[in-house]
Amino acid sequence: MSRNARVFCLLSVACIAGLSMLTPSASGQPAAEAPAGYIYYDYLNEDGTLNGGRIVPDPDNPHHVEHPPADPMPEGTWNFETIFNSGPSANRVDLVIVGDGYTDVELGIYADNAQVVSDAFFGNGGRQPFRAYRNFFNVHRVDVISPESGVDEPDNGVFVDTALDMYYNCSGIESLLCIDVGKAIIAANSARAREQVLALANSSRYGGAGYSGSDLGTLAGRNGAALEIALHEFGHSFGDLADEYAYGGPEVWPGGEPGSTNLTTFTASELAINQTKWHRWLNVAGVDTYEGGGYSVFGIYRPTNDSLMRNLGRPFEPVNEEQLVMKIYREVNILDDATPPLPPSGDYDQDTLFFVDAVNPEPNTLSIQWSVDGLPVPGETQPTFSLALLSLEIGMHDVHVDIVDTTTKVRDEGFRQSWMTTSRDWTAAFNCARPVITEQPAPDTFCDAGPLSLSVGATGDGLTYQWQQFGVDIAGATAATYAIPSASPADAGSYSVIVSNGCGPQVSESATMTLVPAVTVLFPPSDQTHCAGGTAFFFVTASGGQALTYQWFKNAVAISGATGAFYSIPALAPADAGEYTVSITNACGSIESDPAILVVNAPPLIDAHPQPVEACLNAPVTFSVGAQGSAPLTYQWLKYGAAISGAINQDYMIAAVAPEDAAAYSARVSNPCGQVVSAEALLSITNVGCVTIPGDKDGDGDADLNDYARFHECLTGPIGGPVGATCTPADFDEDGDVDGADFGAFQIAFTGE
Repeated sequence: MSRNARVFCLLSVACIAGLSMLTPSASGQPAAEAPAGYIYYDYLNEDGTLNGGRIVPDPDNPHHVEHPPADPMPEGTWNFETIFNSGPSANRVDLVIVGDGYTDVELGIYADNAQVVSDAFFGNGGRQPFRAYRNFFNVHRVDVISPESGVDEPDNGVFVDTALDMYYNCSGIESLLCIDVGKAIIAANSARAREQVLALANSSRYGGAGYSGSDLGTLAGRNGAALEIALHEFGHSFGDLADEYAYGGPEVWPGGEPGSTNLTTFTASELAINQTKWHRWLNVAGVDTYEGGGYSVFGIYRPTNDSLMRNLGRPFEPVNEEQLVMKIYREVNILDDATPPLPPSGDYDQDTLFFVDAVNPEPNTLSIQWSVDGLPVPGETQPTFSLALLSLEIGMHDVHVDIVDTTTKVRDEGFRQSWMTTSRDWTAAFNCARPVITEQPAPDTFCDAGPLSLSVGATGDGLTYQWQQFGVDIAGATAATYAIPSASPADAGSYSVIVSNGCGPQVSESATMTLVPAVTVLFPPSDQTHCAGGTAFFFVTASGGQALTYQWFKNAVAISGATGAFYSIPALAPADAGEYTVSITNACGSIESDPAILVVNAPPLIDAHPQPVEACLNAPVTFSVGAQGSAPLTYQWLKYGAAISGAINQDYMIAAVAPEDAAAYSARVSNPCGQVVSAEALLSITNVGCVTIPGDKDGDGDADLNDYARFHECLTGPIGGPVGATCTPADFDEDGDVDGADFGAFQIAFTGE
């Protein structure tokens, strides 16, 4: 196929510059537009940045320019395989990969190397926009067999007998990888078509070259950095994109406005005013005018901060992607094929199925619109079209189709109209008006034993109807409406109708009739017990189609707003206790779940606190507490806040009060929902109204040795001082103290004499 003059570079350190590409010259000034015939190379500095240069080919050197080989190979000598085929070569960019230094036993390695290169552009992980537009390319691999493995490395003393004579250190440049150009072209001609040639050396050494006059690039087939530089250099050769890095030339840009689309001397505001370069992209995040590019630091601007034209491992970014897509469309027509303008004989008629076979991006961004007599036909946006589907007057009609790539990767609408849009026109005779279906059968649902009905709307003369289920005629179903009064599950399925007249049939769209199953409760709500203040959460699982509705009830009364498969009650109160059910409904009926019982337990509440008690020594005392709350209630009596062992009843009794029983008593009442402690009740010991036995100091009902010890304590106390309650029984003469006079009386009480 015919191609615009361009160069191609897919190589590890090689570049074939586009004719408008700027490169630094020996003087440090931007070079003039590169004539055909340079050999370009790029390489990585130690810090990973790009660098490179070019040499002028020696016309007498077959490794610089194409010469008839001294030992020519016949055309088509080598087998080839198309490893990526998207369509006819007449309307594709055909890339041919040849190998050098691969022996017959290494063809498998070569095939793997070639596939890796192809995938870097067009595979599922390929770089955009090539991945999206891979259907616009073909890739062929020619299996060139060399006698020996590897390629020449004269600087290392390595010399190998290979088919295409590739070698490093070409022209004294360590990374420049040259090839016998004539042999490479002849080998590439073994493929079915050739626009670009990429030669892979069986080597892992960093190197490559780009031959601008031969559409040829070389590449170290087993070098890890090759693919990224190949993509970068393809931006030069195929997209006419300039380098965006800012070293290798003069610090300040010395020239005028560059011809490349991705460099400018204008600021963003000036681009917008002048409506030039990437002005259409200035409202996109990340697109602006960033200073530095074209080998200069100042006075020149690039569109994005860090694209693949500046650093490896980056996307091309929007402005450069647009340029590459535009280059693709300058090479490939949007249409591969279409219905011819005129039929072999006679005219097209209403039965003609017009078609267009377009080259589709991935994802497909093509828009197709068919028109008749200058008016777009609604809904006709597919690659095929027929007048038979329309209601037209008898006579000749114009048929037209527009195809346009609506991709957002291009914002230049003038270019889109000129290169990314195409149309076709035909005339066709409409001789007989077939039926026109004006209202398609509508899909619907039906219930078991309920009615099922379908209908179709159509215009035309002498119409007849035949309904079908799953494409099989239904006996007796020959009217515009088909109805079943009491349908069964067997009536579910796909229905269509054939509407016919003397000019032919029209088949309706299919309408699916779906049986709505009866509602069935799979998992009913479950009984629940909660404490007041907690949350109850009911749910139900039911089958019966997707359009289920729910209504929850409490004690047979509908709960407002409770219309989902889930129902929750936060902050439960005793009044929430009851019986809960849910009614589930679909188009064919409803069902009510089994009831779920909600029990709401109340925490304990003390309604009668223990009361203070004054008691005589040796007297019985009982404390009581009254409480309410959900069973079971448990009790624990406390003395000064500490649990009393075994005191776990509603009442607490002290059979005979001893002096040490004088204390503060309370009760802790508990159930599963909490606990509460009563107010404290004080037990006090008193003598008021108590019957005392003389000498019974310990209150045990007699006077014995234990009492003597206590009497002695009172006797040796402060004689003449006031007598406390403890010593009152020892003050026999009631004179307010315990003294010698009382001892005699105690002796009588103790001995009884």
